[in-house]
Amino acid sequence: MYFIGVILDSKNFENIKAEVKKYKEKIRLIKINTKTIENLQNIKFDLIILNKELDKFNKQEQILKKICQNAKYIALNVDIQMKKNILENVKTNIITFGLNSKATVTLSSITQEECLIDLQRNIENIEKNIIEMGEEHIILTETSNLRNYEILIIYIIFAIFNLK
Repeated sequence: MYFIGVILDSKNFENIKAEVKKYKEKIRLIKINTKTIENLQNIKFDLIILNKELDKFNKQEQILKKICQNAKYIALNVDIQMKKNILENVKTNIITFGLNSKATVTLSSITQEECLIDLQRNIENIEKNIIEMGEEHIILTETSNLRNYEILIIYIIFAIFNLK
């Protein structure tokens, strides 16, 4: 089982959880916040998703840094100004995402019905397979209320853990 730690808003968490629930035998999403972080410090996460400012982790900064250092992958939203140097000296696979043109994974041609995900550099998944850069056309269902960053996070989860 793969462990994914996420730092994001509750609404984002619930939407992402709903999208990956059919893979609950393979992955476990764990929300990291200031109340839970101390209990999670000894879990070795396969992926940490940073989609929220880290200012509230002042007292737990060292624990958060340790969690990030021990993770196999970190997905970082580059559109959010991270004031903390949590990732300083972290030697792991960092995948950036956002609407920023310099992000590893970004969105383009966004409509209500579809979008293009642009992988701007090759990444290696958990099985050591290379996912080559390129565009992927995503069709959004009528019932989908996913926001842009949620689409990017779900894409990264599916790519890293080879989910279909």
